[in-house]
Amino acid sequence: MKQRIIFGIMGMTGYGKTYLTRKIISQHKRYLVIDPKLDDHYDSLFPLYNLKDVANALIQKEFQFVYRSEKFTSNMATFYEPLFRMMYLVPDVLMVVDEIPFFMSPHYISPALQALFLRGSKTGVSILWNAQRPVHVHGDALSQSECVISFRQTHWNDLSRFDPQYRNRLRTLEWKKFGVIEGEWHAILPLLGKVKASPDF
Repeated sequence: MKQRIIFGIMGMTGYGKTYLTRKIISQHKRYLVIDPKLDDHYDSLFPLYNLKDVANALIQKEFQFVYRSEKFTSNMATFYEPLFRMMYLVPDVLMVVDEIPFFMSPHYISPALQALFLRGSKTGVSILWNAQRPVHVHGDALSQSECVISFRQTHWNDLSRFDPQYRNRLRTLEWKKFGVIEGEWHAILPLLGKVKASPDF
């Protein structure tokens, strides 16, 4: 994929967020999933557990890996800084960040991850990120994304992050139904490939 795209997916557990993420990455030949919570949805991918293995993997022409650190710390943003700096040097790659709030808050974002959002176009690093709760997502992730969608949301703090016109719709979305809440859907179609999906609003 030559065109750099940033796409955000939000939504409550069990409504289609991870399902859509997996469908999208199945269309690509060069991607790394960053999986800080060791989600079994990515068990089919070859796991990498240290930065040396990641460095060796990223020089291959094609790769589909999941990075799972053997160490879990209270400051995941700092711990993953070397990995995000490494990704900045890899051309034409899709970086999938599962549960991106591990690496940011509304008021802080990992500096290396922020550089990928703001200046990753220099190398063509595309980003597919997801999060359960919008209230935990930094503004740069939202503003730098070509498109952000959300599956069902019911918590008032999360709904308050959205334009009032979307709030009632988001509360009542059914399984696998989603709406565009930032940007334009057509902007991320190259990332979708052959995945058949379309927003409800």
